[in-house]
Amino acid sequence: MTLADRVRAALADDGPLAGTIGGFEARPGQRQLAGHVADAFERGRTLIAEAGTGTGKTLAYLLPAVLGGKRVLISTGTRTLQDQIFYKDVPALAEALGAPIKAAYMKGRTNYLCLHRFGRLQEAEAGLEAGDRRWLRTIADWAAETQTGDRAEIEDMPDDLDQWLQSAGFANLARFHNAIFAEFVYRQMAGAEQPARAVTGGRVGA
Repeated sequence: MTLADRVRAALADDGPLAGTIGGFEARPGQRQLAGHVADAFERGRTLIAEAGTGTGKTLAYLLPAVLGGKRVLISTGTRTLQDQIFYKDVPALAEALGAPIKAAYMKGRTNYLCLHRFGRLQEAEAGLEAGDRRWLRTIADWAAETQTGDRAEIEDMPDDLDQWLQSAGFANLARFHNAIFAEFVYRQMAGAEQPARAVTGGRVGA
């Protein structure tokens, strides 16, 4: 049985996805796209595809990758979609197929605290306004406990908070290697062993 045949069987009306994923509805466009992705994997070809909203694109490319035992990099345009794929779609697919899926969640450098830059900012705390000092202390308390340095752990922190923008990872990659929570980032990358999926944001520095 070819990879395309296995993909079609998984997407069938009586297939494992329909029986496990709540509200699953096989769509002609999804089946067609998944078949093209599977064919591209099998033939070692490049595929450029475009599909409209509601096609079911995520499963259309995830399913062939998983069934084919491929190591792939999935780049998304938003962190919201990134979260959906990693926290919802990948676990749901693993449950439907009855097999674990190794995946790593990668983000750009500005999502991680730079200990060096944050230390420099703390030295200037006295010159900050009261509200800024409160956020600085919130970040400091979190920094003492976090194992990842990922800003997503801090609840209700504004995306454009100046204290974070001044404390995030360096744009210069060489300095980034030495200054932020690089150990965690490298562990995440190492965790995406073959076969695996790595889910990353659309821009390396975003």
